[in-house]
Parts: sequence; C-alpha cells; structure tokens
Amino acid sequence: MKEVLIFGDSTARIFSLINNAKVKIFKGKSISGIIKNNDQEKKIMIEIIKKNQNFKCILFWFGLVDIHFVYYYNLINNNKKINFDQLIEKYVFFISNIKTKSKKIIISPIPNPWKDILKGLQYYGVYKKLDHNKLNNDILSKYFTKKILEKNHD
Repeated sequence: MKEVLIFGDSTARIFSLINNAKVKIFKGKSISGIIKNNDQEKKIMIEIIKKNQNFKCILFWFGLVDIHFVYYYNLINNNKKINFDQLIEKYVFFISNIKTKSKKIIISPIPNPWKDILKGLQYYGVYKKLDHNKLNNDILSKYFTKKILEKNHD
C-alpha cells in the first residue's frame, strides 16, 4: 500500500522514484488555476482524496508554472508584478479545507524571483553580480527582457 499521495505539475515526476508514493501529475497546472472554483483538476484532486482516505500524507507540489509563465508574462508584457502572497494564501486555504484524515503538506518549488532567478541569470553570464537588495524597475527591465529570457532558456 502506498503511504504518500503526491499532486503536482510535471516537475513532481521526481517523486515517482519514491517506492511508497502515488504521484498524480497535472501537466502545466498552476496555483492560479487550482484556486479557481470551477477548475477541473481541482475537482479531480478532491475526488481522488475522497476515494483514498488511507494515505498518511498528501503532498502538493505546484508553483513553477506560476513563476515561469504567469509571473514572467505579467512582468515582461504588462510591466507588473504578481502578488504571490495573495495567491499562496488562497492556495493554503483551498488545501486546508480539503476533508481528509491524511496529513497535508504544501511543498511548492517557488523560487524567490529577485534572488534565485537572477542568480541563474548571473550564472549563465547574462549579467554581472548585483546587490539583490537594491534591485529596482530600471535594473529589472534591463535584465528581464523577452530576448534575454529566451537566450537564457536556449
């Protein structure tokens, strides 16, 4: 019997290496999608949990889609930053209200975009070392361009 149930986007596949874990992948799923009331995958998650009350623990592994697509899209195309605190608050509320005897754990691989993502850009030589505490819109607009992100991706 599997003891751990794991829900996540495609990056959660790494958990399939754990012998006592059942992994359910929702390819390309974002937290911003999960928190919508009519989200189909959210309904699937709830149904799986209802039918499987014997798991000791349920892990939720979502967030990279929100950073890589939602966050960057809004930063680059709309010149605005997403309020992740509000997004996470709704995500935690959804998970905390799931009826189950299993322990619920949120493990979201959400990097700090001002530190972790910029460190990655620095590693690949996109920019020289900057003081991450002194970042402002001028610096961000210089390094978070579509061209630079595509170059980094390639």
